[in-house]
Amino acid sequence: MNVTVLGLGKMGSAIAVALSKAGYETTVWNRTPGKVVEGAVHASTAREAIAASPVVLAVVADYATVRELYQGSTGGALINLATGTPEEAAEMAAWAAEHGIDYVDGAMLAVPQQVATPDAQFIYSGSTKVFEDNQKLLDVLATSRYLGTDPVVAALWDTALLGVGYSTLLGFFHAAALLDTAGTGPKELLPLAGQWIQGMVGWLADLSAEIESGEYGNAVSSVDLNRTAAANLVNTSLARGVSTETLAPFRSLLDRRSADGHGADSLSSLFELLKQR
Repeated sequence: MNVTVLGLGKMGSAIAVALSKAGYETTVWNRTPGKVVEGAVHASTAREAIAASPVVLAVVADYATVRELYQGSTGGALINLATGTPEEAAEMAAWAAEHGIDYVDGAMLAVPQQVATPDAQFIYSGSTKVFEDNQKLLDVLATSRYLGTDPVVAALWDTALLGVGYSTLLGFFHAAALLDTAGTGPKELLPLAGQWIQGMVGWLADLSAEIESGEYGNAVSSVDLNRTAAANLVNTSLARGVSTETLAPFRSLLDRRSADGHGADSLSSLFELLKQR
């Protein structure tokens, strides 16, 4: 029932509060003093905080900071929620093994206010034992999904899902900029945009099946059809003085796929231009 949280930024504080409220003996440490988590024990040093619990949640800026805080500490279990690349996760796992630390790499698919609610999802990979031993604790914070023993996998999934998120946000921002030319605010856009996105999510099942089969011929929404739609979107934006920077990569992929003789193929065939060769 003892757990340590390193880092009391907005996310670290939300995690520490949730664990403390759930009855865990929570030790916390933050580089900048003055941040208080009610019910938690505030360690004076990172080394003291690490020694206080069998499992440590590192909620700091990056992997280098985690290694820095662990100077002089060995053993125990580390669940690293710092942001980084898959390559950094691999290096971190190797470093942890050298120091006798059981390691799990994690990623937080949530914002601080979603912690300890059904809207939060955290993903993990690495030591099966560490995850299973601490799953009840982790489930306090979010829906926990374990992706296997390779510590790189969680960071790779996190990076991939970040791309989905950024694309969605850019689409919304561009739509808001277009409607702003007619005096419509983003709050008015949101309900219809949400319904549209939900419909797109449903369509992804069909597109995923096409990608996995490699069969793109029976197109509901073809490359050339979307080239026309994208051109209309660009032209409307330009006519209203709205930037088309977010649209350029998508339009380029459509043009390339059509030029390669696949204009009649499904839109999902753009995957063929993106995948690893």
